[in-house]
Amino acid sequence: PRLMAGVMALAGGGVSSIWAVQLLQILLLGGCAALLCDLTTRLTGSKLAALVASGWIVLYPPLVAYSHYLWPEIPHLFVFLAALWLFQARWKADGWCFLAGVALGLALLLKLLLLPFLPLLIGAILVGKPRARAVRSAAIVSVALAITIAPTVLSNYLRSGLPIIADSVSFNLWVGLHDTARRDFEDFVAAAAYWEFKASGNSFGERNAATWKKTVEFLSERSPTEVLGPQLARQYFRLFDKDSFLTVQLPDGRLSNVCGYRERSPALASFKSYVAYPQYALLLMTFPLGYAVLKARDSKWTRMLLLFFAYNLAIFLLLHVKSRYRIQFLPVFFIGSGCAVDWLLSRFRRDDVKLPTKFQYLAAGLASVVLLFLAFGGPLL
Repeated sequence: PRLMAGVMALAGGGVSSIWAVQLLQILLLGGCAALLCDLTTRLTGSKLAALVASGWIVLYPPLVAYSHYLWPEIPHLFVFLAALWLFQARWKADGWCFLAGVALGLALLLKLLLLPFLPLLIGAILVGKPRARAVRSAAIVSVALAITIAPTVLSNYLRSGLPIIADSVSFNLWVGLHDTARRDFEDFVAAAAYWEFKASGNSFGERNAATWKKTVEFLSERSPTEVLGPQLARQYFRLFDKDSFLTVQLPDGRLSNVCGYRERSPALASFKSYVAYPQYALLLMTFPLGYAVLKARDSKWTRMLLLFFAYNLAIFLLLHVKSRYRIQFLPVFFIGSGCAVDWLLSRFRRDDVKLPTKFQYLAAGLASVVLLFLAFGGPLL
């Protein structure tokens, strides 16, 4: 809200100035493409893989659409990619390390889900580097991060008595445990839970404590199997569903009559089937193959990207899931897809390329099948 208010004020203020926020997000999306292009080149050594990965950023409509929505996804993606790029390319310079810490702080202020992963991310600076320089860089990043988030933490402490950026974990955990549908916007558990949350106390601290209490009671009354079974049968279908916030607003989409696009042309109606869905299927088929054939120039940060994807899988097994939550790990998919395209073209040209083992082929194929089933199979069950 502060970012939007500042940008709109510079553009004259009022609702008519929303175009300025959209313009900023379009520029940031272009910045994401540039950052991912150079980062992919540094990680893989392949310019073609880098071009394909960055091309996904600007040519994948469900992502591009967010540059026109008033969600924090695009600004968050930009500062997160900026931090990753600085960690990989500029970790030796104090000034750049400070900027990386600021970028991480801004990423947290925009979306808090990155917070538990930060120790691993900052700790990666210490791996495989000269000890003194690595410790210095990690310390500078940490100090800059703390300075960036300090005003918000202090403000929340003075207002609520809690030294936090924000805390929606209890609410999202409760909703995640009670979602019923395999696709977003098919149930409205979150809306009902929000009003229950608001009525559960007179302050944020009281409401948070009440939500944690009933969540603990809910979990204690059930065995791990009784909890995880329904979550596995639902959460990943929601996370990888073929639909996005763009496609559900198109004609025949689940939100088309609520907040859908007013244009009802046949071309727009067929966009999902002939553009968005095939693109998404192609991404899910190529991403696992890319990592199976990847000859990483920087294996540490390549593994860190995959670990970040695994972290998202872990938290969204229990937390409330919406399709937009996968945007933060889409660059991991884009890099993998770029590597797959580069490898396939090299094979076509009969270049000397790395051949995966039978296990790698099998793992990549199985991963693609599972992802495609999660994306397209939910309504069939």
